[in-house]
Amino acid sequence: MKVQITVDGKTNWIEGQSIEHILEQCGYPIESVILLKEGSVVVEDDISDHDAVELLPVASGG
Repeated sequence: MKVQITVDGKTNWIEGQSIEHILEQCGYPIESVILLKEGSVVVEDDISDHDAVELLPVASGG
């Protein structure tokens, strides 16, 4: 799978075996980001080869 990933305004094409593998290469566990595709929140199963995905880090606190 190859997807276009945008994080903090920077866009790169990244290849990997799965979206989870691609996110790990970017330094983000799947649990730590929200995935946006065409402006809508999606789950990893909704992402296909050559999609454009924006990552939004999840903020948490106590």
